[in-house]
Amino acid sequence: MKKLVLLLSAIILTIGVSAQKGKVNSALSFIDQGALDKAKENLDEALKDDKSKEWTKTYFALGKLAMASFESENPKFKSLYRNPLTEAYDAFEKSMQLDPKGGTKKLLQVNSTYLLLGNMFINQGVERFQKSDFKGALESFENNLKVSVSDVYVGLVDTGIIFNAGLAAYNAKMFDEAISYFEACTPTKYEGTQPYQLMYLAYIGKEDLDAAEEVLNRAFEQFPGNQEVLLVLIQHYLDNDLTDKGLASVEMALSKDPENFSLHLAQGVFFMKLERYEDAIVALEKSVAIKSDEFATQLNLGISYYNVAFEMYLKSNEIMDVQKYNQAVAEVNKVFSKAVAPFEEAHRLNPEDIDTMKNLKELYYRLNMTEKYDAIVKKLEGKI
Repeated sequence: MKKLVLLLSAIILTIGVSAQKGKVNSALSFIDQGALDKAKENLDEALKDDKSKEWTKTYFALGKLAMASFESENPKFKSLYRNPLTEAYDAFEKSMQLDPKGGTKKLLQVNSTYLLLGNMFINQGVERFQKSDFKGALESFENNLKVSVSDVYVGLVDTGIIFNAGLAAYNAKMFDEAISYFEACTPTKYEGTQPYQLMYLAYIGKEDLDAAEEVLNRAFEQFPGNQEVLLVLIQHYLDNDLTDKGLASVEMALSKDPENFSLHLAQGVFFMKLERYEDAIVALEKSVAIKSDEFATQLNLGISYYNVAFEMYLKSNEIMDVQKYNQAVAEVNKVFSKAVAPFEEAHRLNPEDIDTMKNLKELYYRLNMTEKYDAIVKKLEGKI
């Protein structure tokens, strides 16, 4: 009788396990039919059972269901899982762990499941990025990279996704992560100088000026003569008062691109920082000759003429002889007069700039240009 009882218990246990496995098979069938809610009901029951929750096929089905949930256009099915793609990946990994013989792994490879899952992570990342969910986008791109390094993945790691992960991290102000991803793009020269320039901006975000400068110099070494990088480097020197380095870079750039108005402008600005205003005038006049409608060039040219004239004015005040003094003042006013035209052109290009109008007001007063003085005073009323 005891043997019969034991035999009956074994039969009952087998039937119980078989019933739960039947739930898994039903779930797979419902997935194929598109009845994802019914598939989830069956899987939830199987996952509660001590035996079927450790069955490889249970997690394989869960992975398929989660992927189907992500792809579904039905809001009801789409909300079955909070993060369906991560759920799918974790389920497939669990499924392979529970299958030492490797049958599940081969099935995933044959069906290119990880390739499909990786593409879904990319689509999710792009969608999140477009919605300015940069941390979420980074998570999606990182998950794609995690999937793509698996030996189940049928394909190669996409450097473009590494770059996109860097972009997402940069926009999320996760500068260390951004630098790491952009650095990974440099060996293949993917996107040319862009990874270097973005690393530069990330280092600026970290307020690490030395590293920022170093990465630009590396970019210039990798892409000799690249004017885009050189211009960023020059701007870096301008922004951080590194005048001597800036002038050397400008001279290098001008030797290769002498018709670039912005390089002459930059050179002029560096000379102004050194208070070498006559040299600045030469550089800025060259810039104007190439492109005359640049506000910054015209404004700086006017300032340079003004400063040269003002230095002359200070020296003239030391002259004791009346006749020589009057002659010196006349020369001073000639130089002040040269400042008028570029300031007026700057005002034409940017009519609302207060500093330009203030400079014109002073020049018109100094040079007894009464009508223009009255007009600029009237225009300044209410603005200052």
